Amino acid sequence: MLQPLSRGFCVCIIVLAIFVVANAQNNLTAKANLQPAINAAKEDTDRTRDGLVGPVRRVRTEVVKVSNATGKMVEDAKRVVLETAEYDMKGAKTQNQYFPVAGGTLTGRETYKYDEKAISAK
Repeated sequence: MLQPLSRGFCVCIIVLAIFVVANAQNNLTAKANLQPAINAAKEDTDRTRDGLVGPVRRVRTEVVKVSNATGKMVEDAKRVVLETAEYDMKGAKTQNQYFPVAGGTLTGRETYKYDEKAISAK
């Protein structure tokens, strides 16, 4: 009697685990599900269009080499900056800087300036 009951319990646990994993959100789906809520708040700024929430002023995008050593993920000490972005208090992008993957020298910079009259006319 105990053996069929324990098998049934194990099957239920496995089905529940598969259901949870199938419905779990990864970073991309969570970001996609969050975007309509952001737009609903009528806060259509560069910062929200870039997928950022809250009072973010600067974003730095970096890459790092990760290796699998003895079954553990190990990050290399050297990080490479790909891009930086800056936003003003209202969420408008003020600057973008681009760096190549191989080196750390600046390859391009964009600076944005906004006319207050044009923004208030929207």
